[in-house]
Amino acid sequence: MSRKWVFIIIAGLVVGFQNCSQSNLSPQATSADANMKATTTQTQPFIALEIPSNMGILSIDLITSTVVRISGQNSSTELNCMTVSDFEDLKVFSDSYSLCNAAESGRYANAGQEICTQEYQSPYATLVLNESKVNLGEAFDGCGHGYKDFCGSKASEFQSLLSAIAYKCH
Repeated sequence: MSRKWVFIIIAGLVVGFQNCSQSNLSPQATSADANMKATTTQTQPFIALEIPSNMGILSIDLITSTVVRISGQNSSTELNCMTVSDFEDLKVFSDSYSLCNAAESGRYANAGQEICTQEYQSPYATLVLNESKVNLGEAFDGCGHGYKDFCGSKASEFQSLLSAIAYKCH
C-alpha cells in the first residue's frame, strides 16, 4: 500500500473520531459539572463589565461611570454614550445576582453528559469582579460545560440591556 493511502486512512480515522468523548479537553469539563450546585448567589458585586463586539471590546466601569472602547490595536477611546439610567440599571444587576450553570439554565439539552460535541460558545459579556472575571454565556462544548449566566429571565433581561447599550455606543 502506498504512503498516500496510509495517510488518507489515518486522516479519515482521526477526523471521523474527533468528537468522540472530547469533553475532557475543556478546562472544566468533568462529571462534577453535572453534580455541582446549580445556582450560585454572588455576594460580591461586579465593578465593571466587558462587551465584545466587531468594533472591539466595550469596557464599562461601574465605579467611575466610564465607557471605553478598546480596539484590536490596543488603542482605547473614551465614549460618552450611556445615560445615568443605564448605569443605574447595570448597578441593580451588580448588587444582587445569581448565576446558573447549564443544567439549571435549561439551555443545553445534553448538560452533564460525558460525550459532547466540540462546539465552543463565546461569551456575550464578561463580569469583572475585584479579583476575577466571569464570562457570561460561554460554554466549552455542546453540553454546556463551564456555562454560567444569570438565572431565569434575568439572563434575557441583562442581554437586552447590554444590546441597547452596545447599540448606543457603536
